[in-house]
Amino acid sequence: MAKQQGNASSDHAPAALEQLVSAAQSARPTWSVDQAGFRRFLQEKLASQASTGQEGLHAAELYLAFASACHDQSALAELEASYLGALDSTLRRAGCTSLGIDEVKSLLRERLLVGVEGGRPKILEYSGRGELLAWIRISASRIALRAQSRPGKECPAAGDELAQREVFLGDTELTFLKDKYSKELEAAFKQSLCLLSDTQRDLLRQHFLEGMTTEAIASAHGVHRATAVRWIAQARRSLIEGTRQLLERQLRLSSGEYQSMVRLVRSQLQLSLTQLLPRR
Repeated sequence: MAKQQGNASSDHAPAALEQLVSAAQSARPTWSVDQAGFRRFLQEKLASQASTGQEGLHAAELYLAFASACHDQSALAELEASYLGALDSTLRRAGCTSLGIDEVKSLLRERLLVGVEGGRPKILEYSGRGELLAWIRISASRIALRAQSRPGKECPAAGDELAQREVFLGDTELTFLKDKYSKELEAAFKQSLCLLSDTQRDLLRQHFLEGMTTEAIASAHGVHRATAVRWIAQARRSLIEGTRQLLERQLRLSSGEYQSMVRLVRSQLQLSLTQLLPRR
């Protein structure tokens, strides 16, 4: 009998999956989305929530999340207008100014659509249980509250979330390494900066030095805001990784020093750009 029940459940699974796919597609019929990829995405969600099944699963919003992670332009436009555009009141309650709201959204876009340190876009972690807007509001509130906890800081810039974590990872050790290897660090930053493209240097200058929002940068380059977020994140990663590789080749570091040097490179990004990248 148990075997028969298992077979029945297995036979039902494809039908349940197709029902969800159909519901998602009917909500947004004009989108061009990788349907095979979306089916795999849904299968992951169903497998991780086997005890609850498809009951209450928000298929249409999972479709939006998946399409946004794939940078579908129609999905990104809806995410921006209907979801990120609805965050202002939440962020004001968290204590953000108008500038703070822009910067929180900028960091949120990077986390949702690009990921952190090359990881999966966070929006793919949305389970489909509960509304997507509520899930995004929680993520935005956490970013804003972490920013507010820093003295004298009313809003985060892209990359600040890493710096917030690193404050507690050994200021004394980082100061020691910065003093010991200051010349090597500056030379590696300068060389790595030269290896970036002109566009990447412009993006870093505009975002970190001139304080342009991702909306303004996107407009200046004639691209979608999500594309600008992705470009800035890629330029930042390339600069940090290039600096790390140069230092690794030049210095003999212990395992502990190596990890601390990686943190030091990240923490010195803003200062190094200010010193080495001229304003226009």
